[in-house]
Amino acid sequence: VLRIIKRPVDWDPNMSDPLKVKFRHSFEHMEMSASIGAEYIAAGTLVKVPSEFLATLGDRILSMRSPDRLTHEVDVGVLHAVLLPDLRTLPGMDGGGVDVTYMIEIKPKWGFLPSATNLSEETAVKATTCRYCMHQVYKTQAPYQKSSDRYCPLKLFSSN
Repeated sequence: VLRIIKRPVDWDPNMSDPLKVKFRHSFEHMEMSASIGAEYIAAGTLVKVPSEFLATLGDRILSMRSPDRLTHEVDVGVLHAVLLPDLRTLPGMDGGGVDVTYMIEIKPKWGFLPSATNLSEETAVKATTCRYCMHQVYKTQAPYQKSSDRYCPLKLFSSN
């Protein structure tokens, strides 16, 4: 599985951060290992990818993407992707349909609250409300008009 970064379609390619994937990979591994244990992390391997490869990949998958996902595209300005093991099946499964595997992806950037000491007065709400929940409120407003869900990633890490 190759994890790549997407960006909004109207984003200027010159604004891409070439080291974004490298930073995210390091952050996810360190934060998630500390939160839930390194044995549960499929950290993957950071690999260099040429922008031509990313552009070709983006063109080839475009027709397979659902219409509501077409607001974002492959970010051709990054220098890396993350190569992950395929966790849809586990080693030792016989494939006879008896064993069932469930896979979830935890987005670690939404699984914690930042320290209030790192926030300004304008952004203080981030110390009490997770990023995912703030985005859900935003998406219920125009032009999105989507209904908000009751899921909160912070509940994954709570003890109750």
